[in-house]
Amino acid sequence: MTLLVTALSLLVAASCFAVAGEVLAGAMCATRFSARFSALVFALALAARAGRPRFLAARRLEWTLAFTIAHAVHYTTVLVRALVEPDNDLRHPSLDAVLIVTGGFGLIATLAWTVLTDRRRLQAALFYAIGAGLGLVLSPRAADPAAHPASAAAMAVLIAAAFWRIGWGVASRVSPP
Repeated sequence: MTLLVTALSLLVAASCFAVAGEVLAGAMCATRFSARFSALVFALALAARAGRPRFLAARRLEWTLAFTIAHAVHYTTVLVRALVEPDNDLRHPSLDAVLIVTGGFGLIATLAWTVLTDRRRLQAALFYAIGAGLGLVLSPRAADPAAHPASAAAMAVLIAAAFWRIGWGVASRVSPP
């Protein structure tokens, strides 16, 4: 699972560079679409936490780890973009930019650590905090689906996965075993 998501994440980024024609345009495209792909993997990990469908639930931890890998690929594209984009905020680091990047990477790395070391409560707290962060980051672009259809689609999938998770959580508490 994690190898497949890694390969697909790299394919998304590489495809952007291949079709863009120039490095800066490719970096901008890769940053945008690797983030959307990462959000889709997060949605699968969120749905897996519902316990249904069983084929997702059986690999709940793998989906969470796959998300951390997909998001690490996204962070790599952010760094590449910072290297090639002259006016990028990370080239002239402000406290805000440094905190966002180090904080985001730290959350993702810690989430991966919790999966690998079986720290379930911390993992759950980090997972849902990251999910809220993804929703906040996607929402400005998702609000204009005509201009940003990929963001709107990623947000719709995240919302559907959240409702799936909540719905099955409620259903499992209401119905007898």
